[in-house]
Amino acid sequence: MLFLFSFIFSFNVFSSDFSLKAFDLIEIKSFYSSYPIFIPLLEGTKLNKGLNFFAIESGNFKYSDIFSLNYSFRENINSDFSKIEVYKLYGKLITNPFIITYGKTSKNVGISENSLILSKNTYPFLMLDMETNKPLKLFGLWNFEILNGWLNEKRIDRDNPKIIIVRAEYSPSSIFTIGLNRFSEYGGSGRPGFKIWEYPKLLLGSEENISYSKYDTDGYFGYDINLNLSKYFKNFDSFRIYYQDIGSDVVAFWQKEDKGKYYFPFGIKLQLNSYQGGFKIKKASDVFNFEITFVNDLFYIHHLYNVEGYSYKGLSLGEPYGNNLFDVYFSKKSFKENGYLKYKIGFLKQPYYKNHRSRYPIRMKKYYSECEFSKTIKSITFSPYVRFEYNKNFDINPLPIKYSLISANKFFVTFGLSSILKF
Repeated sequence: MLFLFSFIFSFNVFSSDFSLKAFDLIEIKSFYSSYPIFIPLLEGTKLNKGLNFFAIESGNFKYSDIFSLNYSFRENINSDFSKIEVYKLYGKLITNPFIITYGKTSKNVGISENSLILSKNTYPFLMLDMETNKPLKLFGLWNFEILNGWLNEKRIDRDNPKIIIVRAEYSPSSIFTIGLNRFSEYGGSGRPGFKIWEYPKLLLGSEENISYSKYDTDGYFGYDINLNLSKYFKNFDSFRIYYQDIGSDVVAFWQKEDKGKYYFPFGIKLQLNSYQGGFKIKKASDVFNFEITFVNDLFYIHHLYNVEGYSYKGLSLGEPYGNNLFDVYFSKKSFKENGYLKYKIGFLKQPYYKNHRSRYPIRMKKYYSECEFSKTIKSITFSPYVRFEYNKNFDINPLPIKYSLISANKFFVTFGLSSILKF
């Protein structure tokens, strides 16, 4: 097996300028699931019914503090097949003021783990990401990020589409931060490519709503607000409230079909909106998180990408459960000596919206809870995991933007154990 091979060849080489760790981490994960499911936010972890086994071996090459080449292999063994793959392979260049990452990896962009923009829910994919290393100072603090991703896969709707994400954050004070987000799914088989100088027009979206034009893409625009209220709540180490509003359609005066239209105060109007908001509080060794999410029924879907939509390998790139939903959860993470204990409870309703596009005779209500405990003993970290899920009515379609609802109540349980060895 691959993880046995890595034990044999886990050698390290060091010098004044570079270091090579052929394998610096081995993680062995085992799960038992009573039904085929995926584990949200676990980078493409899909489970078959029964016993599932994963082994991940990671290593890296580093040159000074400037460049690193990172890689991970994953061995997937379950009752149906055994597969070895290059799970991650990416280089990272750290400069001042930018960090540039290129290769196959995963990334979170947004205000929360369940980001509407990009979460770590799906498999690592090929991307080029550039973000500020530290905030730029100009009447406050600025952070920028631009990411282009290649979703290289065979799909029912359109093979090999791409995504582009642009995010800017501005903090005029330590209390208030506002973020602007623009992201699109574009390209793929049968669609035109873009020269580098055509991307500004793509991002501006002036012809985005002209069907089947060169610039017809699945575009989104929105904003988010972060309030850091720690100075007003002295009993807490940190106290953050956040809110996000993203439209899957925009009415703007620079768009061809909306010329002459102006909406106070910024000249644009978001439509077909999705919302996310909550708070995250830290006190001593405890972290509390409460979050509510509404995702519009036309989010993550487009006439050019109308089956898989905004997804990769069957898993949503953003909110883990896709679109047309209401999701609320509470979690608490308590850090202990050499470990932590985390639990999460939540409720999901899907499809949620009731309109002429969303006519379903029944709706799924999902009640879920999960618990994870982690303990490090010398160089090995053990993390048992359990998840319970009760579905009143059930969606048997695995795609995140399609629904095949049946009138049946389903209860699922998943047990897991992760063991991490660091060299």
